[in-house]
Amino acid sequence: MTRIKIATAALLLFAFTQTALSQQTHQFSLQQALEYAQKNNVQVKNALLDVQLQRQVNKEVTGSAYPQVNGTAGITDNIKLPKLFFPKGAPDFLSGSSTPLEEDVYFPNLFSAPWAGNAGVSVSQLLFDGQVFTGLKARKTLIDYQEKNVEVSEEMIRQNISKVYYQLVLGKTQLALIDTNIALIEKNKHDTKIMYDNGFAEMLDIDKLNVQLTNLNSQKASVQNQIANGYLGLKVLMGMPIKEELILTDELTEENIKEGVLSAMNFDYTQRKDFQAALLG
Repeated sequence: MTRIKIATAALLLFAFTQTALSQQTHQFSLQQALEYAQKNNVQVKNALLDVQLQRQVNKEVTGSAYPQVNGTAGITDNIKLPKLFFPKGAPDFLSGSSTPLEEDVYFPNLFSAPWAGNAGVSVSQLLFDGQVFTGLKARKTLIDYQEKNVEVSEEMIRQNISKVYYQLVLGKTQLALIDTNIALIEKNKHDTKIMYDNGFAEMLDIDKLNVQLTNLNSQKASVQNQIANGYLGLKVLMGMPIKEELILTDELTEENIKEGVLSAMNFDYTQRKDFQAALLG
């Protein structure tokens, strides 16, 4: 029994160690989160694959316009040549006599060679094909369009990650304010209870504080659920495994708010990647 307990404890310790090692912890600022997403986001990876696919298609179109050289070669080796069968009573043509054969005879097949080979080369040149020449002219535009789609995907991911990131930061700030209000209401309730016991307050005052505490606790639970869902959404946007832990290090400061307002005031729609991609399309 002692050995079984020791073995069980060792297995549990090994499983816990493997789980702890597999669950990495990431402490990311917004910039680090954006850099991580640029390398791991699925949409960005698919957009980069589309660029590579378009380059291969361009090579195929370019190759169609070049002269095509085709070569063929073959060899046939008759390991065992078939024989000619002459039944009994047939004329003996091979010996030059018309005398009938006295028995069935198999003669060598003089019309089949033991082996045969062939080879050939052909050259062709495409003189005119509207689709090919249109594809040749559109090669650079198609590559530019796919590369611009990569930039559009990256920009959209950056915007979404920034929104979710600061929503989570704001949620943590909101949660801290709710905790502060709960602590304040609990202190007021404690003081009111003492005043009630001494006849200086009514039970209605305590009931009002209980209602406020209930509302604050409900609000806190709602914010906690929103934060948990926000972390899951942020991990999906970043391409991070759900089981890994994510800690946000940035805080929402007055300087960040001013910077965002100034950026919005200097907005130029011609610099948007989706607008530029629409022009190429």
